[in-house]
Amino acid sequence: MTLPRSLALGKLPFRFLQLLRNQWRSPATLAAIQRIKMRRILEHAYEQVPYYRRLFDGAGVRPSDIRDMADLRNIPITRKSDMLTHSFQDRISSRIEMSDCVKLRTSGSQGMPFEVLFRREDKAWWGLLALRTWMAHGYHLGHTMLILSDSRFVPHRKRWFEYVGIFRKNYASLHEDIERQLDIAIEEPPDVIRGMPSDVYLFTQAIQERGIRSMTPKMIFTSAELLDPGTRQSINQTFGVKLADSYGSIECGWIGWECPAHTGYHLNADCVIVEFLHDGQPVAPGEEGEVVVTNLHSYAMPFIRYSVGDVGIPLDGSCPCGRGLPLMQTIGGRMVDCLTLADGRRISPYRLTCTIELIPGVRRYQIVQTSHDHIIVKVIPNEDFTTQTLSHITLELEQCIGPAVTIDVITVEALPKDSAGKFRVVQSTEALGE
Repeated sequence: MTLPRSLALGKLPFRFLQLLRNQWRSPATLAAIQRIKMRRILEHAYEQVPYYRRLFDGAGVRPSDIRDMADLRNIPITRKSDMLTHSFQDRISSRIEMSDCVKLRTSGSQGMPFEVLFRREDKAWWGLLALRTWMAHGYHLGHTMLILSDSRFVPHRKRWFEYVGIFRKNYASLHEDIERQLDIAIEEPPDVIRGMPSDVYLFTQAIQERGIRSMTPKMIFTSAELLDPGTRQSINQTFGVKLADSYGSIECGWIGWECPAHTGYHLNADCVIVEFLHDGQPVAPGEEGEVVVTNLHSYAMPFIRYSVGDVGIPLDGSCPCGRGLPLMQTIGGRMVDCLTLADGRRISPYRLTCTIELIPGVRRYQIVQTSHDHIIVKVIPNEDFTTQTLSHITLELEQCIGPAVTIDVITVEALPKDSAGKFRVVQSTEALGE
């Protein structure tokens, strides 16, 4: 089997029209779309990816055996730790052209960052799914979007279409002083603000403290962190709009999103298959289950029945908006915490994980805040570990957090789980009441 060329980048406008139509299709039609894409990705993975061929063979499963979603459960679940025991070459397609691909790194929210490979045309589905979400809330091509982002992901220059007033984006680096972030927003007041919940919250707090009244965005989009009710309420009250949250992962792209009805998260069933499991079996609607995802557009490095490390709750029934996409309740198990410092600042856990993941020599790690002014970083070394690794981590985190916090970095042989048996890469013992 050769890689399907039907998703060529030149056909993206057509594919986007498909996505726009798909959201209004019936659950039965969406399930049929899933089955077609599922069979294609399973056959591809078995033929071209050594890891999955061994996984399928070990379970006595062939792609032709998987006819529907129930059959899919005959394939063992894959976790990040499973993938990390295999080489990069074992996990990618044997026929992939590396020049046609992009590499991404996971945020390390489970303390195990690793590289993920996508064909450019598969990665383009992310942008299309995001655009579908934004347009559902009234976004149009002439709106200006302010993105609160890590400076590493800020483009060096604008794209040609921005100069003609289409998809205009401004970036406020999270590594810059909040005053500089506000200056960027005031210079060109945004129609849309996008960022992680904790960063948008800090931004809104700064706006309130300074009494800025010129900031009247029409839409707020958040993602990448657990959005707690208090943060949601504070952001909504500041701007007088209802923010829309999205759920996804580096490995599986955009998984779910809130529509204007805000009755839950619509699952992107035309691009992913999402299971909610307990002890390997589906849970009933309204019950918590481990989130296991099959990415239907990951031909370079497939993710089939992949546990994203979260707990979610499937919902029954339809949404008042009329979309046929199934619903899930807000994520309940993204095990990360914001760190609260003595001066009242809150540090997003993803700021910390994105910092550590770039430092060589770290196989796995855990960040524990024992008090407002003390943090311990526990590191399991890998083969690239040197005597400079610990000091490198300390220096980078000091630049991220500031000098008012004592940071101790130590090496360990194992990392503990919490009282519920879950691993948390960032723990705030004060927030947990421990």
